[in-house]
Amino acid sequence: MTNRENITTLPEEEHLYNTPSSWVWTRLGSVIQITGGSQPPKKVFINEPRENYTRLVQIRDFKSDNFLTYIPNEYANRPFKEDDIMIGRYGPPVFQILRGLSGSYNVALMKAEPIGGVLTKDFLFHLLQASFIQNPVIKDSQRSAGQSGVRRDLLESLPIPIPPRAEQKRIIKQLEYSYEMIAEVKQKLSKAKELIRLKHESLLRKALRGKLVSQIESDGIVAEFLMEIEKEFNKGKKKKVKISTIEEKPYQLPKNWEWVSLGDITNFINGDRGKNYPSKSDLVIEGIPFINAGHLVDGKVDVSNLNYVTEEKYSMLRSGKIEENDVLYCIRGTLGKTAIVDNVDKGAIASSLVIIRPSKFLLSKFLYFYLISDIGKKMIKIHDNGSAQPNLSVNNLTKYAFPLPPINEQKRIVEQLEKEFEIEVETLKHIEKAEIYLEKLRNSLSLKAFRGELVEQIPEEGTGLDLIKGIIE
Repeated sequence: MTNRENITTLPEEEHLYNTPSSWVWTRLGSVIQITGGSQPPKKVFINEPRENYTRLVQIRDFKSDNFLTYIPNEYANRPFKEDDIMIGRYGPPVFQILRGLSGSYNVALMKAEPIGGVLTKDFLFHLLQASFIQNPVIKDSQRSAGQSGVRRDLLESLPIPIPPRAEQKRIIKQLEYSYEMIAEVKQKLSKAKELIRLKHESLLRKALRGKLVSQIESDGIVAEFLMEIEKEFNKGKKKKVKISTIEEKPYQLPKNWEWVSLGDITNFINGDRGKNYPSKSDLVIEGIPFINAGHLVDGKVDVSNLNYVTEEKYSMLRSGKIEENDVLYCIRGTLGKTAIVDNVDKGAIASSLVIIRPSKFLLSKFLYFYLISDIGKKMIKIHDNGSAQPNLSVNNLTKYAFPLPPINEQKRIVEQLEKEFEIEVETLKHIEKAEIYLEKLRNSLSLKAFRGELVEQIPEEGTGLDLIKGIIE
């Protein structure tokens, strides 16, 4: 569609929307040339630059230099420059518009070049990113069988508006200035989110070191409670356990705290992994929740997408049944993923999880904050079995070094953390709203740019039709 005979203006009924009278509509393929890439044989690839070699560029190279590839010059038959406009044919995400590199491009890329001086490169670069171009191409690629890809014939057939060349330059100047301002604000918002994340980690670090709230003498000393903790822990057990402080202390604690083993102040309950363990065929649409690691989201059990088993199947399970205020902890796959049970009355856990049931000397929320803190994450690294499939045993979990404060201080710590984190959540909501607004503003600017509403029209600059006639003549 790049022959001069095919260059025609479109009648008004084929215009996608109204544009200034100095603009003209034509099909994209009439004013650009699209050239597909080539794929040299892998046997000629090298990973370092060398004389008489050219860089082979793939889609991923526009995001990272981690996969540098070079080919002999005789195979580099699809050259392109940094200011050329490259189209990513495949996804995800499909139909990326790229520039900024040079070399020879492979089959996953196409080069789009303006012909006849109708479009400037910069105008074409932004035009191809406009929603009225992007949407139909992406939608079409999603309908295709197999790997998503950009159909060149569809792309070339799309109607586009063409303003005078001088106006194109003014549009892009204003558009890029606006995008730059938006990018600066986005960067500030991103930094704000990072500061919130760092503050979050700092608060947890202080909390687990006894530096978030003050110690109160009337709270007592944990060392004096160890006998009572031991008595509570051994209640109903045939084999009695002697509770003592751990020798290797990760860091200094306040005098009224103690380092203990997590297994001394909690009970661990595995799921039923025997013959009664639910298979996929046992899962039903409604029934008793059967919770796996994927259901643990932001410290809670996500009830919007649970699996279920029948009451009969649930009654057959010999262990792994949850209670309110249990802490669920992932011991296979995404190690350390955790949640407090406070929104599910009845249920059982999958084999990827373990139930940690705190004693009366430990608050569930304090335990949760410990598990997601830097010391909790450090314990995972120490006790992970190191196999290809990450997993932790309950035996290893019992050895986690745990900084235990008096119960009343735990309450004050939890209260302070929840207060601080509530502020964080609200701040992040405002940031998210701002990011959404900026994205909408960017899209709005793009729409205005290609509707002739971003800059004023200047009669002396001529018309888009003049450009089309220039090619034909």
